[in-house]
Amino acid sequence: TEETMGLPQAAEVIPMKTHVSACTHDKYWWMVILFVLFFQMGQLVKNTSMSFYVRWMFDSVLTAADPESASGALMSTLGLIGGLPSAVGMVIAWPLANKLGKKRAIVIGLFFSVLGGIVAFLGVHSFKMVCTGVVLKAVGIIPAQYVMLAVVSDVLDHLEAKNGFRSDGFTMSIYGSIMVGLLGLAVGIVSGLLGATGYDATLTRQPGAAENVLIFVYLGMDMLSFVASIILLWRMDVEKYAAEDQQKIKENQEKAAAANEQ
Repeated sequence: TEETMGLPQAAEVIPMKTHVSACTHDKYWWMVILFVLFFQMGQLVKNTSMSFYVRWMFDSVLTAADPESASGALMSTLGLIGGLPSAVGMVIAWPLANKLGKKRAIVIGLFFSVLGGIVAFLGVHSFKMVCTGVVLKAVGIIPAQYVMLAVVSDVLDHLEAKNGFRSDGFTMSIYGSIMVGLLGLAVGIVSGLLGATGYDATLTRQPGAAENVLIFVYLGMDMLSFVASIILLWRMDVEKYAAEDQQKIKENQEKAAAANEQ
C-alpha cells in the first residue's frame, strides 16, 4: 500500500480463515457489504424490468398504432434521461461528499431517490410522471454510485487499524461476486414473477397481476433497496475514525519495518 512504500517489510501470509473471521466479526463490514448488496439488487431489477414496463404500462404505448415502435422510442428516451444525471454526477459527487461527509451525502441522496419513487407512483401509467420520478431517483443515487467504494475503503482501513492486517482480497472477492452474481438473480426475479402472474407477450394488454408485478420490479424494488440502504448506513460512523485509523496503520507498519531491520 501507499503507506508501506519505501519501508522494508517481510511479506506475511495471513490465512483466509483469519480474514473471514476479522471481516465477519466487524459491524461496519456487514453494513457496507449489505448496503452494496441491496443497492445493486434494486438497480439491477429496475434495469432488467425497464423494457417490460415501457412496453406494457404506458397508456401512450398501448393506444399507439405501433406499440412496439412507440415503446422502443420511449425506452430510449427514458434510458437517456435516466442516465444523464449519472454522467454529470461525477463532477458533483466528491465535492458533495467532502462537504457533507461520505455517509451523509449517500443517505441524503437516497432520501431524494425515495421522493422520486413516490412521484413515479403517482402516475404509473403516465410517461411524464414516471420519467420525472426516474430522473429524481437518478439524481439521488449519484453519491452512492461514486462514493460507495470509498466507504468500502474506509471500512478496510478500520479493519487494518484494528487487526494489524488488510483484508482487501476477501472483501473485494465478496464485492465482485455481488456485482456479477446479482445480474442473473435479477433476471430470474423479474422473469419468475411475470411468469407466475400470467404474463403473455401475445396479449394486447397484460393481466392486472402482471401489471402489479411490473410496478413492483420497476418502481418499487429499488425504493425498498433505498430504504434498506438508509437503515444500514444510518449508524455507519466509520469516517470519524479515519484520522485515528491512518495514524495507527502508519505506526504499526513502522514498527513492523523496524523489527524486520533488526
